[in-house]
Amino acid sequence: MCCVWLAALLTTVLSAGVALAAAPPEAMGCYVSTGDNDWLWDSPPVQSAADIEAVFDSLQRVFGVQRIYWRGLQTELVLDTWVVRPENLLLAQFYDWERYLTREVGVSRLAVEEAHRRGMTIWG
Repeated sequence: MCCVWLAALLTTVLSAGVALAAAPPEAMGCYVSTGDNDWLWDSPPVQSAADIEAVFDSLQRVFGVQRIYWRGLQTELVLDTWVVRPENLLLAQFYDWERYLTREVGVSRLAVEEAHRRGMTIWG
């Protein structure tokens, strides 16, 4: 009885090990949060094609990142649905800047282009 149980356990462990060995490695991912990067002085800028290219290049070359989690598309939702009062001295100008980056510069479109140019995946 003990040998049957041990054989079953060994078979299960070995087959799980083979399945794990055959699984493709998970892609290294990294969050890039446009709001944080636009707001915080110590975050790398992602406000132009050159900025995004440099950040994605560094993430891929230095850290092996193959997947970008782009936290910028939610800004478009905020810009389309929130009412930001000019009296809000802290946020009104920030969201004017975000509106410019999103609609005029097209940072989300540029991020998708730069990621795909490098063979990276990007999730919004």
